[in-house]
Amino acid sequence: MALTANAMSHQVAQYLAVGMDGHVAKPIQAMALFQAIRDATEASDEGDAPAAEVG
Repeated sequence: MALTANAMSHQVAQYLAVGMDGHVAKPIQAMALFQAIRDATEASDEGDAPAAEVG
């Protein structure tokens, strides 16, 4: 999971391309973080890599 201020679309695409399960932009909003974690864990339960981007 990338938790970073780098939130431009090409940066997020790079994070996902190298295998991160999602992205949450700073400043972190609790609900966005929880949703990204939920998306990542649900996708891993299904065996799929998520494409979560939460800004």
